[in-house]
Amino acid sequence: MTTETIRKRERLARVLRDVKKNRRKTRSEAEIAVYTAGYQGLSIDEFLSLLFEKGIKRIIDVRKNSVSRVFGFHKSTLSWLPDRLEIEYTHRPELGVPSEWRRNLNRPEDYEAMLNRYENEILSVSGNSLREVSEMMIEKPSVLMCREADPLYCHRSRLAEIISNISNMGVRDLRASNEERL
Repeated sequence: MTTETIRKRERLARVLRDVKKNRRKTRSEAEIAVYTAGYQGLSIDEFLSLLFEKGIKRIIDVRKNSVSRVFGFHKSTLSWLPDRLEIEYTHRPELGVPSEWRRNLNRPEDYEAMLNRYENEILSVSGNSLREVSEMMIEKPSVLMCREADPLYCHRSRLAEIISNISNMGVRDLRASNEERL
């Protein structure tokens, strides 16, 4: 085992200890809604603590590619770490945005064009996946997870609105003040 591997394992052990230390004795469960959250600007322990405190039971990763340069947000880590906190993880890459579409997003108009394209070219042909994710969100408190902190600049806001229409549930971003509706 390399020194780097040992350091990563020690850091993950600290993350679990920190999250467990900060959680309440009894965990509340969030009401059923279409929750969204971006991890940008958060560490993995801050993100998992947020989900735990809000009563989220499942992460639905809607990134096309579940890799990240941010420690802890790679699929290989997310596939087991949240489970230690009784939070399931699932990856739905078919609902993500292709990497090449995210290049050259410099102005609000660029984001709007990309999000419109996402809605027209991906969501419009993803009926089965949308129904499956909607059923998952009805089953237990779940969050649509992506990187972008601001839901208005992220495809998950468009995805959340469609799931909301299918399921008749409200949309809430976990990082918005007072969990305001998108």
